[in-house]
Amino acid sequence: MGTGLESGNDDGAITLTKSELQKRIDIVKSATNDNQIFDIWGKFSSGQSAEKIQNDVLSNDGIVTAISYRPFDIRWTFYSGKSCGWIFRPRNKNIIGQVINSETSPIGNNIGLVFAKQTTSRFEWDGIFISDKVIVKHYVDYPAKSTGYFAPLYLRPEGLETKWQPNFNAEKFEHLTKFLTEKPTPIEVLDYIYGILFDPVYRIRFSEYLRRDFPRVPVINAPKESDDDFVVTEEMFHFYVIAGERLRKLHLMQTKTPAPIEIAPPTATDLEIGAIKYKDGVLQLNPSKQITGIPEEVWNYRIGGYQVLDKWFKSHKRMTMTIDDFDHIANVVGLLAETIKIQDDLRELTAKLNKQQH
Repeated sequence: MGTGLESGNDDGAITLTKSELQKRIDIVKSATNDNQIFDIWGKFSSGQSAEKIQNDVLSNDGIVTAISYRPFDIRWTFYSGKSCGWIFRPRNKNIIGQVINSETSPIGNNIGLVFAKQTTSRFEWDGIFISDKVIVKHYVDYPAKSTGYFAPLYLRPEGLETKWQPNFNAEKFEHLTKFLTEKPTPIEVLDYIYGILFDPVYRIRFSEYLRRDFPRVPVINAPKESDDDFVVTEEMFHFYVIAGERLRKLHLMQTKTPAPIEIAPPTATDLEIGAIKYKDGVLQLNPSKQITGIPEEVWNYRIGGYQVLDKWFKSHKRMTMTIDDFDHIANVVGLLAETIKIQDDLRELTAKLNKQQH
């Protein structure tokens, strides 16, 4: 487990498109003086320099990679794993590359849970998300508590090791699953954790504890010791695994759920994102353009301290929307609506099963 990377300067090291990143890399590689690199960065963090950044890209040890910048906001950077180069403080080495022991991992690319510690917010706790890419430190963000931690499902092989190993402490894993009749797979445990931490009943009941430290989940099928216990039976465990899997695939955008939003008027002009304003299902993109069909509960939905859609549009201000951007937003609107539905189902199911236990 570790924090997300610190670029040192997002405006220089991270770009909206892969082509823009490649253009910057080419400039840095061929630069004959520091000013050419400084013109891109604007400023360097302590320990960084134009020379170190140039040497980083000339070493051929790094890769061009997508990066999880904010929820559902994928950008691009150059990653070598070296400090004070293109990236000031790199992290997340275990998320780069493929999980090669496919017989034990059905997920392909490595994935990991992203969460905050000691969150503060006037809204319902929402400090959990997921990524299959390198994340930045502020991927989840709260006032005065702005560090996103990342726990990959698998660890990259080191030394003579050839297989990616599950990232579980053996003692903790045994404690979590000791009352189950059959040991779960690593992905089932991740899905269980993800499912229960999206359960509104669990979030509200343990809000104080979830905000206080790293989020925790109950030992599965543990005997009830007091009326305050939140007992997760084997039946509930499997429900959480199913819900967690659905949420995981939605949030990694492996499941496409485009919503029927529309641009009004329906022309391909005047699509620059301005000072947005949302009201009654209509997003005013700029003075002459609107996006219609976004439900209010979807517009207000928050993940990791961010109001997701509001943050995306404000982070892309002055950018002209493309067809791909519009399709992306349609998919995000749809998957957030499906996330809300899954949470409603969990709320109903958990309340019902907890009632049966009393």
